[in-house]
Amino acid sequence: MCAARRSGSVVGLDQSSDRGAPPPSLPPWRSHARIHGETWSIPGHPDPLWEIDALDHSATDNTPSMLRFDPTSPPGAGPGGVTGSVHATVNVPVMLNVWTSYSKPGRPATGPGASTAAPITVKWQKYRGPGAVTFSNMNPPVENASGKSTTSATLSAPGDYVLRVVASDPAGIIGTYQCCWTNGYLSVHVASASGRTP
Repeated sequence: MCAARRSGSVVGLDQSSDRGAPPPSLPPWRSHARIHGETWSIPGHPDPLWEIDALDHSATDNTPSMLRFDPTSPPGAGPGGVTGSVHATVNVPVMLNVWTSYSKPGRPATGPGASTAAPITVKWQKYRGPGAVTFSNMNPPVENASGKSTTSATLSAPGDYVLRVVASDPAGIIGTYQCCWTNGYLSVHVASASGRTP
């Protein structure tokens, strides 16, 4: 069961549109956000050396994995990732499928002709919702041939939930590098056994 209040590598701030490209001599700045009654302060600086590109890790020449909730839908990559939606019934497992692949040709990858040298991994968690969420496997394996990963989730109360899945590879372990992972956000509308929702 996962009921975490906070998740790493979710929030991104783009200050470029309103700040332009001022000289690095300007003082640092902070963005403030109030989340669950707590004030969070995020430091920043107009100097380009402070820029974090979550879509390209220059030291390893890595980019985020591509992620889909449907094998024919457009993929998402990076912190902004991809979104999807499903319907479920209280206390009835709902299947969760994702498809992953590397975004750079020639990289050891999942998919046809892939190598297992640098496998993509996925991790599921509850992002928000009124009840508990139990996953059959929070870290389901990724099929090397297709890039598909499957698990199921059981939701304990009716209402609207968001489940988060993170796709990453060994060079994108969260907390170690600024790149490379991809977020997926799946909206789940859960009805009661009678078909009613709050």
